[in-house]
Amino acid sequence: MSGKVGDFVHGLYAVKQLCLKRNVKADIYMYGGGWELGIEKTCEDFKPVLLEQDYINSVNVLDGYTLDEPQTTSYSVPIVVHNQKILNEGYTDIGSWIRSDQIYKKCFTELYSEHFNFSIPNEYAWLKVEKQQDELKNKILVHRRNNPVRINSTLNYNEIIRYFGKRHMIFISYDESDYHSFEFKDQMYFLKVNSIKEWFTYINSCEVVISNLSAPAAIAHALNKPRVIELPYTVDSYHCMGEENYSETVFWYLNEKTHMFGNLQKYLETRAFN
Repeated sequence: MSGKVGDFVHGLYAVKQLCLKRNVKADIYMYGGGWELGIEKTCEDFKPVLLEQDYINSVNVLDGYTLDEPQTTSYSVPIVVHNQKILNEGYTDIGSWIRSDQIYKKCFTELYSEHFNFSIPNEYAWLKVEKQQDELKNKILVHRRNNPVRINSTLNYNEIIRYFGKRHMIFISYDESDYHSFEFKDQMYFLKVNSIKEWFTYINSCEVVISNLSAPAAIAHALNKPRVIELPYTVDSYHCMGEENYSETVFWYLNEKTHMFGNLQKYLETRAFN
């Protein structure tokens, strides 16, 4: 499995469903580029979370492979494996989804189901963590990756802050520049994340996650945490639009006419958020 952290987390959805279908546990091999903190560190960071999952046996960095040309400019997938041990055991390259003819026509759930030939399950979440931090209960975690392609400036954060209240709002990131570039930073304090494990713990502990397309959004999907996804005006939005058909806790925003804030408010009313 390759790509950025968010794509890796989304790909684990396919891993879980294939394991259930085949009645096996997965040996996961990470490969390629796109890992901001380096593949070795990212692999070690993921292990405490992934090895808690009952469908994962091991997590390692892959050696003995070449890229399967032609490649895109933003992904190093799929690959040709030369590692004889893995060839003997057989493998599925989760990165092969990048060549699906449905890549920008369906949400991730539908795309993976069709590409890897498994039925969409009733249970949405594909990762579980037990640890929580009590001080984050009833908190709204905001993450906006400082990437112009991912930012949708029409999302009205003033309205969001008024609805939830400043005392509930926390900006969260491993990169302080995300916070300092955020227009509404003075209305919420900053919580720095230092590891993958902390990302999962913090998101698992809060009430709602608000994020643009990024790794925290993918983690919120994986945990099936109530989440508002700030969608950009790019084809990547199609990977999220439609997920609401499979999870009652995903809400997204594209523009003032195309959003799901009303559904979010109705959902929170059932949870007695205060």
